[in-house]
Amino acid sequence: MGAWLDAPRKVYYRAPSVMYRLGPLVLASVTLSCQPIERTPPRGASTASPPPVEDYNPPVHPRSPTAEVPEVPTAAMPPPSRGAAIAWPSTLRARSWDDAIRDARTRHRPVLVVVYANWCPHCHELAPLFADPEVVRLAQQMDVVFQDADQTSATLAQSIQSYGQYVPRVFFFRSDGTVRADITSPNSRFPYFYTPGDLAALRASMHRALES
Repeated sequence: MGAWLDAPRKVYYRAPSVMYRLGPLVLASVTLSCQPIERTPPRGASTASPPPVEDYNPPVHPRSPTAEVPEVPTAAMPPPSRGAAIAWPSTLRARSWDDAIRDARTRHRPVLVVVYANWCPHCHELAPLFADPEVVRLAQQMDVVFQDADQTSATLAQSIQSYGQYVPRVFFFRSDGTVRADITSPNSRFPYFYTPGDLAALRASMHRALES
């Protein structure tokens, strides 16, 4: 018996379709599996599945025009909950959408539309850009609309419904009421979203709207 134990051995480990020779004597066959091991939870631990985590990624301020913006599905607006009214600069003579587009058609002027919400912190941060002297000078050559997203007129809503639901959004319209989809912010993911750091980009967009 001792001589048998001291003899050289062969061991085969058997995979689903392959045998690997490991020694000189056949002692056992072992079937291997590539399936993950199912672990038993400790006694007393809950076996319930964890609750799902909702994905909510509101637009954030990029640090620069080339900054990467987090993945945001069609950035949806949160449920309305009224906050303090945004103090848009009094130097701009804002109009309703219907009045602005009617006058724009008569005077052949572009229309600047800012879609905002009082509950949106980004909208509050954007407002001071419209007090910039150059922005004011350019805006005085347009018809300006500051449109509350919770009270958007049906005609305006129809014009911008294809361009996201996030706020704030800044649009430029031709005097015939068609949106200038080509005039965008530096933000490639949210092309009508300007930040407090995009003053130069906002000025450039206003120049483009006036030149064509």
